[in-house]
Amino acid sequence: MTFLKKRHLSILFIAVVSILVGTMATSSARSTRSEILRDLEKFSRVYEKIMTSYVDEEDSDVLIKAAIQAMLDELDPFSAYMDEDTLEDFLTRTRGEFGGLGIIISVRDDYPTVVSPIEDTPAARLGIRGGDKIVEIEGESTQGWNVEDAVDHLRGPRGTSVTIGIQRYGSDEVIPFTIVRDIIEVKSVPYWFTMGDNIGYIRCTNFGEKTAEEMAAALDSLEAQGMQGLILDLRNNPGGLLDAARDVSDLFLDPGQIIVSTRGRDGVRLNEIFALSRRNHARDYPVVVMINEYSASASEIVAGAIQDWDAGIVVGRNSYGKGSVQSLYPVGETEALKLTTAKYYTPSGRCIHKDENDHRLDEDAAVDGLAEDPGPVPEPPEDLPVYQTLNRHRPVLGGGGIMPDIVMEADSISDAALDLERRSAFFSFATRLNAEREPGLDFTVDDGVLADFRAYLAEEQIEFSDEDFAANEDYIRLAIRRDAFYERFGAREAFRTTMARDRVLQETLKLLRGSTSLDSLFVRVESLNE
Repeated sequence: MTFLKKRHLSILFIAVVSILVGTMATSSARSTRSEILRDLEKFSRVYEKIMTSYVDEEDSDVLIKAAIQAMLDELDPFSAYMDEDTLEDFLTRTRGEFGGLGIIISVRDDYPTVVSPIEDTPAARLGIRGGDKIVEIEGESTQGWNVEDAVDHLRGPRGTSVTIGIQRYGSDEVIPFTIVRDIIEVKSVPYWFTMGDNIGYIRCTNFGEKTAEEMAAALDSLEAQGMQGLILDLRNNPGGLLDAARDVSDLFLDPGQIIVSTRGRDGVRLNEIFALSRRNHARDYPVVVMINEYSASASEIVAGAIQDWDAGIVVGRNSYGKGSVQSLYPVGETEALKLTTAKYYTPSGRCIHKDENDHRLDEDAAVDGLAEDPGPVPEPPEDLPVYQTLNRHRPVLGGGGIMPDIVMEADSISDAALDLERRSAFFSFATRLNAEREPGLDFTVDDGVLADFRAYLAEEQIEFSDEDFAANEDYIRLAIRRDAFYERFGAREAFRTTMARDRVLQETLKLLRGSTSLDSLFVRVESLNE
């Protein structure tokens, strides 16, 4: 080994030690400064021997990244090393906007396929339709591509262009489109409605930079329409930014009320976040927050704060329990380390995190609530710690996640109907239906459409027995109408078609009907839990 190489490794080692020691917080007995220095020296010697004595010459960057990844593999799955592409994707999702075409895509029949164009985007303005197969991008066949492959090629800086080849139902012709990319905004609050008896409904799908702004606009709109009760739907919401959870909670709490606290090693409290209540909503109407087992992170912070301060009640199923805090540390100019540094606690002191979930969370696991039958609602363990809410002193359970005030069984789908969903049978049939009939908003799935669907299944050699068809007829009608609307009118109208069949939502509506105030809602909940 030359003197220059030795000197280079020594400088590298000293720099790493200086950074780590200089940024160390209070450590446990195991992690003393001397032990960290000794371990780093051991690592440095191994690295040096590999680089100078191993039989084959190795790429130092590859080795260092492998070593970092090996260390992170020993931690929880939420700690991660983020290269340039991963970091950019992470920042894009939290910003809620990116340069692209404005389409929602999925893989159908081995090709990236447009599920729906987003309103007022380059793709929508050029006439891209739901059901269009993207068979080429810049002259290259897309057969066999996954969604990530397509997204990587379709996204890009605003003002740049991309040429795609579209194939439409009923035609073998490939139609070329050259589309100029623009900034596409991804809505965290994609839709809200006023339902029966002036009950407002807001759907929140994630927590990004603009979520609180979008939520405030939805509340303003619903209150202007005379809203007398609110349903905040956080089901299947995987979370997002802590700042967004703070600002959304702030819309429902009083000034000075704690929203969430974080605790680090040894349970030491690191930070407390309080409500400022800069917007003065009347808040004289009852509020119900809907959650399920896929509601995680920021969703749980909001639900827990509203529940603990008795600003509303929570219904559904015990939430996911992703209550760990990740901090982002720059590593070089274009890379970062996402490291778990603390855990979240609700205002009453409940720890949100459930360690047994560390290897189960998939942020894309639940799409529009479609999942196999999750089974009956399990009885909570008898030894769960009991806490009290801070205004009404109601009992609430700890143990990880947010336990609803009223637990409801989730909607389920039969294995036979789920198989049709997985095969994209409803989507493909709806594409044909829209091309042949161009249904309007008054479209209903009558017996004639059902007969056409049965013929389609036979044509595609999809086995589906008469017994299964009869048992799932209501769901089949709903799914055909949903996907036809999704392609033709977008996600908002597609969602509206499913609301009447959303049993948990309908049960929540019943709970709010007749509850003229938050007090009367609590009385009703107490009577149901007796």
